[in-house]
Amino acid sequence: MHHSLLRQQSFEATAENTMQKKVQNSLLPIFDQAWLHGNVLDLQDVFSRLMFDETCIMVLGYDPKSLSIEFPLVEVEKAFDEIEEHIVPRSVWKFQEWLQIGDVKKMTKACKVFDQFLYSCIATKHQELNGCNKSSGDDLLSAMMVMGEEKGKMVHDDKFLRDAAFNLFVAGRDTITSALTWFFWLVATHPLVEAKILEEIEKVNDAGVKKKRKIVGMEDVKKLVYLHGALCEGLRLFPPVPIKRKQSLKRDTTLPSGHCVNPNTIILLFTCAMGRFEVIWGKDCLEFKPDRDGFQRKEKQYMSKVMHGKRLIFYSNENGGIYYFAQLSYGGHSDKHA
Repeated sequence: MHHSLLRQQSFEATAENTMQKKVQNSLLPIFDQAWLHGNVLDLQDVFSRLMFDETCIMVLGYDPKSLSIEFPLVEVEKAFDEIEEHIVPRSVWKFQEWLQIGDVKKMTKACKVFDQFLYSCIATKHQELNGCNKSSGDDLLSAMMVMGEEKGKMVHDDKFLRDAAFNLFVAGRDTITSALTWFFWLVATHPLVEAKILEEIEKVNDAGVKKKRKIVGMEDVKKLVYLHGALCEGLRLFPPVPIKRKQSLKRDTTLPSGHCVNPNTIILLFTCAMGRFEVIWGKDCLEFKPDRDGFQRKEKQYMSKVMHGKRLIFYSNENGGIYYFAQLSYGGHSDKHA
């Protein structure tokens, strides 16, 4: 259900407004203060907080405000970090639980904290909807409840809503955090690329000033061609999901190599290696080149449906793909202020 919601145009507008406000009111003030006082920033922590707030707003309609100049300790964000740190194969986790060793106790406590947070937000949404406030929010949680009610489906089950929200958190936060962190490092180590990105942003800003617009919008982001290429190069060299695991449920078609995929066959896609193959990208495959010639010729053949699946699709015209790149572009646009 949430996949169909992500494709709606209303979601794109809400995402644009949410990200603009968060970047303008939270991210840029932190960069400005760091520049003014000569402070050193942990960009991974900064972007992690940014995306946690953004995901909370878009999914739950709640802003935990973890990204601020004070860098507050937000218990629910810390709990989410601890949950992800202790994700291990089920056999290992069960063995540790049986022996009561490892970090199982810590993870269990973190899960309770995060579940309490999710169920609290779900209960609040139920109250708002029961009060006949069908337009209580533009977040995905409200949309799922309303859509399910209109179609007569039992999606008001709190467990279902909790699982859907948790999956969106897992998919939405660390992937973009990783991509932005590597992108800033790559740009910082390639001054010529930085200069070209800033030049392109200035051109878009100049056009926006003539239209009396100060903030770059979604349509303007689509015009940042070189920035888009730089983001693609960053994703190619340092994909947020370096290994993708797939398992067939039934006999599938044969692979391009001629191998047949039998039931329960596990296929591992090493996207990090694929992005560095010389046979695909040439002898300069390890270089960061946003204006790489190979993108236009080879993106559909090698990258479109392979690198990360629908969630992190590289070159897509669907709203979900545009939203993903827009989030990265807003973060990349902040490079001007860093």
